[in-house]
Amino acid sequence: NLSLSESDYYFGGVELGEKSGFTVSGAGDVDGDGRDDILFAADHNHFWGYATGKVFLILAENLGKDRWRSLSTADYIFTAETSEDLLGHGMSPAGDIDGDGLDDFWLSAYIDNKPHFENGSAYLIYGSDLQEEQSVSFKFFETMPLGYPAITIEGECGYGKNNIILKDVKFKIGGGDRVGIIGSNGSGKTTFLK
Repeated sequence: NLSLSESDYYFGGVELGEKSGFTVSGAGDVDGDGRDDILFAADHNHFWGYATGKVFLILAENLGKDRWRSLSTADYIFTAETSEDLLGHGMSPAGDIDGDGLDDFWLSAYIDNKPHFENGSAYLIYGSDLQEEQSVSFKFFETMPLGYPAITIEGECGYGKNNIILKDVKFKIGGGDRVGIIGSNGSGKTTFLK
């Protein structure tokens, strides 16, 4: 038996909860050095919001002698621009699709909501494209920014006029704000949201 503490390399994630290593794949030889390179997915990376997803490409020639390596130091980082795309949930080598002598690879964002709800997307990345750029972003349809406030809440809520749960409620939620509602069972959280 070989303990994982004795592995040749250890690749550590970047953000809490991003699920680095959920998917790992060979990329093929994308840089033409004769060695296969490695793709690591963190499909729940929250770069642009919940579960945007990131893919990290590490070139075999740059592995070095240090056993531990943070994925933040990857040679290339691919990021989807909107939340809930789950970029990297699927990845695979594609061979040399364009015939230039460098291997290419596939990335998927299987929940991608553009232009339709959860229609998903697959992206082909040519190895030759990586010779010019150190970072690739996927651009999707532009969204209209929300004005401030996006939502204004004033008043009271409850179970009819005789069973008021919250009184004199007044607050505003702006675009990009995050709100959490916390309370024990039966305290009126769901009623408040209605």
